Amino acid sequence: MKSKLFAIIALVVLLCGTSAQAATILSFQSSPESWVGQGQSFTVTPDDGYLFTYNISIYDNSLVFMIASLNSPFGPDWEPLSGDEYHWWRLYLSAPYDQPLEVGLYNDAVHYALQDGDEPGLEFHGDHRGYDTLYGFFEILEIAFGLDGSIERFAVDFTQYGDEKPEDWITGQFRYNSDIPISNVPVPAGIWLLGSGCAALIGLRKKRQKS
Repeated sequence: MKSKLFAIIALVVLLCGTSAQAATILSFQSSPESWVGQGQSFTVTPDDGYLFTYNISIYDNSLVFMIASLNSPFGPDWEPLSGDEYHWWRLYLSAPYDQPLEVGLYNDAVHYALQDGDEPGLEFHGDHRGYDTLYGFFEILEIAFGLDGSIERFAVDFTQYGDEKPEDWITGQFRYNSDIPISNVPVPAGIWLLGSGCAALIGLRKKRQKS
């Protein structure tokens, strides 16, 4: 009996001590008002038939990730006349000018490549849809480069509002060879509506107090 108990304890310790497996994944959800997201939600990995590639720009301290299905115009199985459904997205992230991208929260991000020198840049677009103006924020959870400058590990969570409309949102999580898991994040519109409801309630109470 004791031997079985020790075996169970050893198994639990082994499972708990095992680190999470590094993964490459894009997961995002969007509001019905989102021009880019169209109210859709996706979670894709290389095992789902998607390519994950990136570019690094030293000049403006930015990273650009491409996530594309194999049968998209950016994949090896592209057949323009097939009529098959395909998807592709790009995620742009940039630190303020002359600052490196590093672990931390980047608030007040604006449209990538259109930001002022002291502003971070962000843009998530795809499936032939993008924004002229946007704002949002992103948090880099992990970033590591190899000796040759390649990305070894990267993890970021981001939220984007298109055309400066709080109801037009996309919230996503991106991992590249990272063992930081994807988590459930609150829906931005829900937070915004909650804030609006609280503001309306406060206004109503003040109105009643005056009357």
